[in-house]
Amino acid sequence: MTRVIKANGKEEAFSSSKLRLSIAKALKEADIVGSVSGQIISEIRRKKTVKASDIRREVLSRLRKKCRAAAESWEKYDRRKK
Repeated sequence: MTRVIKANGKEEAFSSSKLRLSIAKALKEADIVGSVSGQIISEIRRKKTVKASDIRREVLSRLRKKCRAAAESWEKYDRRKK
């Protein structure tokens, strides 16, 4: 099972549903959500651990390629969430 190392150093199990939900809440566009989260989830599941900051960076990178407005929306959501 993949572990996520949070910014504060704590670890937790990677949750694909948590990733999907965070993207969905920010974007409210299912076509982008499925595409972006699916690609990232596939990559993450091949790793033993992954940093939360790496997940964030990957989400933003892929969202920027799909839709800059979606990336900006997710960034705003991510800042409010923290």
